[in-house]
Amino acid sequence: MYLFIFLVLIAYVIVIGVLIIGFDKVEEFQLQDIHEKEKFSIVVPFRNEAKNLPQLLGSLNKLDYPKPSFEVILVDDSSEDDSTEIVRKFQESAKINLKLINNLRHSGSPKKDAIQNAIHSASNGWIVTTDADCKVPKYWLESINWFIKKHNCEMIIA
Repeated sequence: MYLFIFLVLIAYVIVIGVLIIGFDKVEEFQLQDIHEKEKFSIVVPFRNEAKNLPQLLGSLNKLDYPKPSFEVILVDDSSEDDSTEIVRKFQESAKINLKLINNLRHSGSPKKDAIQNAIHSASNGWIVTTDADCKVPKYWLESINWFIKKHNCEMIIA
């Protein structure tokens, strides 16, 4: 029994060691300002996220990216709380282009349907998604833009 535990411990230490070595080989990300800006549509499906939406909306409002170069599409999936009221109130003072649409369910996957509906409403070529219970970093779109330009990407999955 002790031999088995010892072998598992040794295997665990080896795996952690390999991961540490691998992480040390990852190139450090250095954000650089690129004047050519891609246009983004940020898609946020939500349902009953009244307690999380203010934080997300605040972080989207503080994005350090040209405001005409992105839009936010919030897709309500039949919320039964004050989520839509929070979004509507935020729209009144928002510094960003914000759309609120209702989800039209076509399948057994409401989130997939919400993203698909938002894509049809999107005005921009690049679609990025996040969840309503997230807070996006200030340079989120800037870093995605930099990666697209540096690597000549057609699609990014992260």
